[in-house]
Amino acid sequence: MTALGVGVLGVGDIARNLYVPGIIESGRAGRGLRLVGVSTRSPDGRAWMADRHPDIRVYEDYAAMLADPEIEMVVNLTPPTEHARTTLTAIRAGKHVYSEKPIATTIRDADEVIAAATAAGVTVAVAPVIGVHPEVRKAIEWIHRGAVGSASMVRARASHPGPAWFPDFTTDPTWFYQPGSGPVLDVAVYPLHVLCLMLGPVQRVTALAATSHPRREIRSGPAKGEVVDVTTPDNVHMVLDFGNARLASIDATWNALSARGPRMEVYGDRGVLRAIGLPAGLRAARRRAVVVHGRGLRLERRLIRRVTQRIPHRLRFGGAAGSRPAVLLAP
Repeated sequence: MTALGVGVLGVGDIARNLYVPGIIESGRAGRGLRLVGVSTRSPDGRAWMADRHPDIRVYEDYAAMLADPEIEMVVNLTPPTEHARTTLTAIRAGKHVYSEKPIATTIRDADEVIAAATAAGVTVAVAPVIGVHPEVRKAIEWIHRGAVGSASMVRARASHPGPAWFPDFTTDPTWFYQPGSGPVLDVAVYPLHVLCLMLGPVQRVTALAATSHPRREIRSGPAKGEVVDVTTPDNVHMVLDFGNARLASIDATWNALSARGPRMEVYGDRGVLRAIGLPAGLRAARRRAVVVHGRGLRLERRLIRRVTQRIPHRLRFGGAAGSRPAVLLAP
C-alpha cells in the first residue's frame, strides 16, 4: 500500500501531543500515512520541530507546503476561525483535507467548503471521529436494535475546566476564549456527533449561554501567569429535540473542575445505556446488565479510520454477582 503524503498545518498543542507523533508512528508501522512536512508561522513551533523531528520539512509559508507535490492531504490544526479559509485554500490546491473540529464557524462557510470539495473531487473529513471507535459503534448499535427499548431521554456532559486550567498545556490557549471558539465548538461536538448517529438529526434546539468567569489565569505553557479576558460564553446548556418525543440535554462548559458522573446516559423504557467516558468506557444496563468496558483510549490518537485496538473490551450478559464474561473482545 502506498502511504498518503501528509502535511500538517499548525504546530500547536494538539499537533505536538497527538497528530505529529501519531502520523510518524503510522508511517513507521506501514499504516498508510507518511508525514512529509508541517507549516507554521510560529518560531516556537519551528524550533520544536527542529528539536524533535529534524528530518521533517518545515514551511513558514502555507502556500509553499501546498506546492509540495509529495503532500496529498492537509491536516488542518489551525484555530477554528481559520478552518474554512485554510481548508478552502487546500481544496483549491487539489489536496484532501482532514480538519480539526469544527469544519467552519458559520453554516455559510461550511456549505462553501462542502461545495468546493465536491467540485474539486477531493475528500474533506472533520473531527471528531469517535463515531468509528469500536465501543461507540457498539453503543449506537444497541440503541438502533432497541437494547434499552424505546429511547426517550438523554443526558450528556461535555464540560471540563478549560484549556487555561490544564497544567501541561504547551502553547498559548487564549484563542479558546474568544469568538469563533468556546466550549460549544470545542467540546459539545463530541456528544452531538454521537447523538446524531444514535438518534438522527436534531429537529429543534433551545439553549442558554453565559460567561461565568470573565477572566481566567493561564496555568502552564508560554503564557503561564497571564490573565485571559473571556469574550465568548464559557457556560452553555442546551436541550435538543430529536423528534418522536426524544429529548436530550447537553452541558458544554469550562466550569467543571471535576465530575464523577457519566459522560452520557440514554434512557429507554427497558433500560439505560451509560457511557462512563467517551470513548473511554461504556456501561449499559438492561434489567440485569449488559456491560462493555474500554480503557486507555486517547481521543484523536489516530486519524480518520485508524482506530486504536489496544483497549480491552468486556461484554458481560447477566447481572448476577460473579457472572462470567460471555464474550471477550481483546486486541
